[in-house]
Order: sequence, then C-alpha cells, then structure tokens
Amino acid sequence: MEQQSNLPIKITEQELANVTSIRDMYTEAQLAFGQFYLAKRQLELNEKALNDAYVKLQEDEQKLLVTFVDKYGEGNLDPKTGTFTPNK
Repeated sequence: MEQQSNLPIKITEQELANVTSIRDMYTEAQLAFGQFYLAKRQLELNEKALNDAYVKLQEDEQKLLVTFVDKYGEGNLDPKTGTFTPNK
C-alpha cells in the first residue's frame, strides 16, 4: 500500500495496543535485568565473604596446630575425648 502524502496517519487502536504492549515488555525486561544484576552482585559479595571466612578458618586451624605441636609435639588428637596421643 502506497502512502499518498506526507500527512500524519492515525494507526488503529489494535496497532497502538501492540506498540504499547511491546514497549511495556521492554520496560519489564529492563527491570528484570536490573533486578538480576543486583541479585548477582549480592551473591558475588556473599561468595567473597564466605571465601574470606573460610580462608580465615584455615589460618586459625594452622595456628592452633602449631600451638599444639609446640606444646605436645607431633601426634594425634581425638577432638571428641580431648585425648592427645604422641607419635612414637
């Protein structure tokens, strides 16, 4: 269909509804991407905090082991009974 002139043409209500629907879906998609990004960022921060805490735990464990070796020598500790058995 050829346009006869450069005069503005009013689109149908259904066409306008389709355009509005698409525009609204883009807005919802952008909002969802934003929410996803923020959730992902929070998960990354949580992961870093957990990793840092785990590394600290490992460091604390090593310090405790050094303390036990210095005090009791090499051996095995039963954490349930608190009994330390020196190596021969």
